[in-house]
Amino acid sequence: MIFTRKANATDTLMNIKIDNVPIQKVDQTRFLGVIINDKLLWNDRMKTIRIKISKGLGILARLRHYLPSRILVNLYYTLVHPYFDYCNIIWATDYSTSLNNLFLLQKRLCDAYYH
Repeated sequence: MIFTRKANATDTLMNIKIDNVPIQKVDQTRFLGVIINDKLLWNDRMKTIRIKISKGLGILARLRHYLPSRILVNLYYTLVHPYFDYCNIIWATDYSTSLNNLFLLQKRLCDAYYH
């Protein structure tokens, strides 16, 4: 992967080899569960987080009428909170427009339980 912020950077392939086997150039990769792209933008990571948080919130929404609140809170910390927390020192520096979608998901959860 070659990191650059240029929109139309020349795609000069560097012929890097390990044990005479060429290394394939990629635009994005997953490292320790975090998607990193060659522009160092976190759009793909944010999309993944939104999908996983939405699934967790959907589960909580279906169970809220059947389980006591203390168990729902434990489920929140199991199903949803880790996605907000994991490696956020890296991806949470993204633009506020991207973070706003995550904020809205969190707000939706709070609205569902406190209204």
